[in-house]
Amino acid sequence: MQLLMDSRKLLYLATVVEQGSLNKAAKRLGVSQPALSKAMDRLEDGLGVKLLDRGQTESRPPRLASFSARTQD
Repeated sequence: MQLLMDSRKLLYLATVVEQGSLNKAAKRLGVSQPALSKAMDRLEDGLGVKLLDRGQTESRPPRLASFSARTQD
């Protein structure tokens, strides 16, 4: 079941990147914008990386240099 949920979140992420905004992606996916935003928050938290820079009208991946994964020492 967890794999299915993660696959859905990855589809959501791909659609946000393709559409350029959470609102447009939510419409395309047939989900509410708040539900999509919450799914993206959970994906980012689970991976420990920031996947989207969210503005008022658009969402896009941050510059590659700004990706920061948590590491264990």
